[in-house]
Amino acid sequence: MHFVLIGDDHTDAAAPARRIATRPAHVRNLITWAQAGKLILSGPRMPDDETTTGSLQFFDVVDRAEMDAYLAVEPFQQASVWAQLEIRPFRVAPLPYPAPPAPGETPIITWAIIAMDGTDAGAEARRLAARPTHLTGLQPLLAEGRVRLGGAILDAPDGRMVGSIMAVTAPDAAAARALAETDAYTREGVWQSIRVERWRIGPQPYKKLPGQA
Repeated sequence: MHFVLIGDDHTDAAAPARRIATRPAHVRNLITWAQAGKLILSGPRMPDDETTTGSLQFFDVVDRAEMDAYLAVEPFQQASVWAQLEIRPFRVAPLPYPAPPAPGETPIITWAIIAMDGTDAGAEARRLAARPTHLTGLQPLLAEGRVRLGGAILDAPDGRMVGSIMAVTAPDAAAARALAETDAYTREGVWQSIRVERWRIGPQPYKKLPGQA
């Protein structure tokens, strides 16, 4: 079962120093979970190379209880680096993703498109109707190796699709947002809110993603 964790950092004056001091222990914990095949992608959300606003992490675990077990030993949670957390069930789409950065390799800069569907009675039907066109539209990006991860946010484990997260490589935020705004899910009114954040995928001993060669 996949989950996504979106962690927002505190914004007090001491927050950056607290993150830096805690980061070595945080990285050691990430290595443990990646080696166990439970952490499948992770990295900081960074508007630029100097500023960190939070974390974006994807897990393959048994259930939500295992996510709670992760938080119980996660230094960023214990040291109050994160001010708030959003943890949602997530379904990784099986697509031909490029390999993520392995230990010793350079982190990869991507743009995370985090989009939520409407909540009206017709939202699910609109998504299902637009999905084939959405997947067709991704083919050029997939062929160029620009999609690093994609999938659906669920309202419950094995529940309905209520949003999407897609990590793509692009020259800048404007280019990434243009991809989102021209996507079939936007054109057909599926995505009702879209945010685009710069996400640095850190090197870890990740297992293969679904669909990855």
